[in-house]
Amino acid sequence: KSAPFCPDSLRTSDDMKDNKVAQVSVADFMREFVPGPDLPDGFVAEPFLPANFRRQEAAMYGELVSGVQWVIQGPADQMLVAKDTHRWCDPLDKYDFEDKLSPDVIIYPSHADARRAYTLEDMSSFSDEERKRHENKARTSWLWATLYIEAKADEKYTPFSIPDSMRELEAQKEEETQMQMSHYVSKVMQRQFLLHFFTIFTCRDVAWLLRWDRAGLVVSEPFNLVNNPRPLHTFLYRFARMSDTDRGHDPSVVPATEAEAQLLRSFNKFPPPETWCRETFAGTLVDGWPISKILVPEDDMISKAELRSGTKEERGASEASGRRMREFLVGKPTFMNTSVYGRATRCHIAYDVAEDRLVFCKECWRTDAPTSHPEGEVYLRLHSKNVSYIATPVAAGDVRGKNGAHRTRTQEFTKGSDPMLVHYRLILEEIAQPLKEYRTSYQLVMGLYQCLQAHEEAWSEGKVIHRDISADNLLLYWYFDENGQLVCKAILVDWGLCKYADEMDQPSVKRTRSGTWQFISAILLRWPGKFVHHIWNDLESFIHVLHWMCLRFQITNKSLDRNDLIAYVEGLYDRSTKDEAGDSIGGHTKLQHLQDGTVPFHLIGGSAATDAQLSPGLHSLLRELADLYKQHYKWLDPQLPESAQADRQKRESQKVVPPGGQEWHMSSAPRKSRTRARSNLKKPTAEDKPPEPALSTHTAIMELFDEMLETRAMWVDDAKVADQFACDNNFLEQQQRQSREASRRSSEMESLAEEKPHKRVRNSTNAAITSGTSGSQLNSISEHV
Repeated sequence: KSAPFCPDSLRTSDDMKDNKVAQVSVADFMREFVPGPDLPDGFVAEPFLPANFRRQEAAMYGELVSGVQWVIQGPADQMLVAKDTHRWCDPLDKYDFEDKLSPDVIIYPSHADARRAYTLEDMSSFSDEERKRHENKARTSWLWATLYIEAKADEKYTPFSIPDSMRELEAQKEEETQMQMSHYVSKVMQRQFLLHFFTIFTCRDVAWLLRWDRAGLVVSEPFNLVNNPRPLHTFLYRFARMSDTDRGHDPSVVPATEAEAQLLRSFNKFPPPETWCRETFAGTLVDGWPISKILVPEDDMISKAELRSGTKEERGASEASGRRMREFLVGKPTFMNTSVYGRATRCHIAYDVAEDRLVFCKECWRTDAPTSHPEGEVYLRLHSKNVSYIATPVAAGDVRGKNGAHRTRTQEFTKGSDPMLVHYRLILEEIAQPLKEYRTSYQLVMGLYQCLQAHEEAWSEGKVIHRDISADNLLLYWYFDENGQLVCKAILVDWGLCKYADEMDQPSVKRTRSGTWQFISAILLRWPGKFVHHIWNDLESFIHVLHWMCLRFQITNKSLDRNDLIAYVEGLYDRSTKDEAGDSIGGHTKLQHLQDGTVPFHLIGGSAATDAQLSPGLHSLLRELADLYKQHYKWLDPQLPESAQADRQKRESQKVVPPGGQEWHMSSAPRKSRTRARSNLKKPTAEDKPPEPALSTHTAIMELFDEMLETRAMWVDDAKVADQFACDNNFLEQQQRQSREASRRSSEMESLAEEKPHKRVRNSTNAAITSGTSGSQLNSISEHV
């Protein structure tokens, strides 16, 4: 391959460097990514007018459209058209709650479906002059874009270095353009089933060819459009004659026929809760969004016997062309990750044609490394060990084409790159609600408890550690039990970042941390690369999920002013800086609360206000958990850098105690005397550290939850309130609005089965979470940060 990326030859922002950007020669770019016929002998294209590349950007758009159109006149069955789209946004953007965007020039297919999407309006009433003025203009349609061109008239906006021989200006303002281009590509790759995508960037009369995939970006060396247009013409001539698959389309997904689309739209056999599921499913049938058919090889289907044995059996032909295919119909995704790079998780509610049912379909790009395990393989392992409270896989496997599994290529051209990424698809039986749809504080805690049990059994029986505990990976699943009663259990999902026990001491594939930023343990955020991810890091993440839910849905002392609440949450969970090595670090405030044994908020009312403060409830649980993590961090303290120890000692010596002797962040309510195994953990004095870490195993935290939940009648509920993070111009507004909250309660919810919580009985999946309700659209498997 050609020379790898060099900072002197390719100027990029830190974000693009982190995601691996490589520069190659134009000849190498053509050979590796755009093979095909050369321009025919005697080919003459209309030359670009130099004057139109020396003025405003608007003049460049028309010049590029007319110049490109000469070359992309491909075969009649795959004609392409170039359109000026810089002023007209995609109408479907209204469903994404994002800024309306419009690339400068988009190349579209010319068939009727695409024309309906990009045509501005009926121009039959326009004059000839008006029609001529608008004939090359169109609206943006991310669903039908096959390639786009970004044009800049000012050199300071180019993200790539221009050789001195081509340079006219010295000013640089490239980061804005990089973000703009990646955002456009992200929109296209969210809307279409793509493995890679081509774009062209021009700065005045200088151009670059770009190829994006989930591992990064490959950029050609620059060339002059006016003096040397042949590289552009050759690229476009070949591109126009490539198949859809060679242009990047996933061949395992094809357009549904009209009959199949109608089959999906008429589906009416919804699992419980029926009203919520019906509304969620209806949200995937968006006008203008096509119905697609996902083809899954019969080899990838998972039988009940395979779940019990934990081993996949070989069946069917080895060649993709000889495999029988199962068909799954999908509309708009329920979740789309917005990053161009990385796992690129996309989730659908899918219709299983063979079984006449709805299932949950997740696709992503997994890391191809020995310590990175395909999620279906993990589920087989866990089910064979009878682990409770996990999802049931229906099918799983790498997505394959005529040349084998779909794989990224950017890593081939970069120096010291991350491993290859492989396209992966997983289908689950359960369609579940996110934990944030809990109805009562008891249900919230029971959901956490059941997911803790899944985590404990996965470790003790399956020797698997999850490593991505987050609010969106803990779900509520509704079903009818053997008595016909509607019950609910929690399930722990998204095992794509897990490790096996015998791999715990092996170095990570990536230097970056595993998990979702807001819920990663404090020391992993504070000192990246210095600590190994162990069980207690996940247990701490469960506690952060509980704190997050309380701040979001419970009444606390932070609830009085929503803007102050958001600022507080940002400081506690989101804030980050760069260290000397360029790594993001955070978790400073988290660390303070954990070391001090304080809860980062006060509950107001409910379990915090009742006279019976010895009764179990959120208030008591939060206090007891604070004791646990204080003990744990007391044990951990000698292992932390000296600066952290000094900071803690300084804080303890400077604590401000208001009149009455009560610290601002703690309640002085008396605690009930506990007689349980966790009492064997000696509470540390100022001089001592505990004899063992309080969270090194599941024992202490599970027994605490046991005691809190063992008597439902004694539980003091704390009322759940509307989402307090969903306010105007808020960093979480988009996430919340995407959830499309369903407001109607299902009539089925009026009488729910209420099963007493079991006390750590293994392998029981029938324990109910009481008093549940319907809520938002499925947002089950969240992308890690």
